[in-house]
Amino acid sequence: VANEIFKNRAQVLAENLERWGAKHVVVANESPDQLEKQFPAFFDRILVDAPCSGEGMFRKEPAGIEYWNEDYPAECANRQRHILTSALKMLKPGGTLVYSTCTFAPEEDEQMAAWLLNNYDLTMVELEKAPGMDAGRPEWADGNPELTKALRLFPHHFKGEGHFIAKFVKNGEEPVLPTKKNKKKKGRGQRSKFAPTKEQQALWQDFQTKVLPNYEAGQLVVFGDYLYDLPVGMPAIDQMSLIRPGLQLGVFKKNRFEPALALALATKPATCTQVVEVDEPAWRTYVHGDTLTIQDAPKNDWYLVECDQHAAGWGKLVNGTLKNFFPKGLRF
Repeated sequence: VANEIFKNRAQVLAENLERWGAKHVVVANESPDQLEKQFPAFFDRILVDAPCSGEGMFRKEPAGIEYWNEDYPAECANRQRHILTSALKMLKPGGTLVYSTCTFAPEEDEQMAAWLLNNYDLTMVELEKAPGMDAGRPEWADGNPELTKALRLFPHHFKGEGHFIAKFVKNGEEPVLPTKKNKKKKGRGQRSKFAPTKEQQALWQDFQTKVLPNYEAGQLVVFGDYLYDLPVGMPAIDQMSLIRPGLQLGVFKKNRFEPALALALATKPATCTQVVEVDEPAWRTYVHGDTLTIQDAPKNDWYLVECDQHAAGWGKLVNGTLKNFFPKGLRF
């Protein structure tokens, strides 16, 4: 699960995960206090890339200086404590918490790590430090020597910007949560409202059987006209604000299924039975949005476009011409 509270940033997050070929990821647009209700003691690992005063990025983004003031680190620290409180409710005992900022402010760095150690049953983990990386500064917090296990990046010591990272393990044994008895409801269940229709199932299965015969979906869900592969083990999604409920498989259009770029980028060409291999000049033609002429063309159908053993997107072959389905907004 990847979460971002601001919707426009959550959209960017979803797009970045798509470009990386991430498969089993749900992108949420929730506040931490709402997210904790859906995932009690759920995660093995949580990364809190905390909103911070951004002092470490002033060189790269000078505009950040304009909204900084002397009270801003304390304001950010208060917000970070609320986020971390929710994060620890979602972390299983024995799970790992990584906390990071892009600021120099001790209130948000060592003092936040000290607050965690003082208020929760956590063990701090030593982070390996490459040459030029600095240890945390206990004297900037409560003097706890454990804080040296954290990592600081100073731009005058290490190439880059300013960052702080600390790693913790949550102590204790995993509780046995009571099994919730779901009352039977008339009509469709809470998840069935997202289930594909029989016609949609048939369209997907026809594509999957021919093109990706070894693909095993977790749970198929439909948002609007878009088909997604929801990861197994996810709690009920009808109470969450989601940007992407898993891997986007494609979209249903007028009795046909059109595969998504996200599915292509998450697919290894070797696992696909219908592939068109292209060289770099042809790849440039493809990502520009133009059609390709295929010599000795196989049967008309959907094909994964492969260049240098990497998937680039989908094309639909019609009588020797590969119609371009690379998204218009991404063409270059």
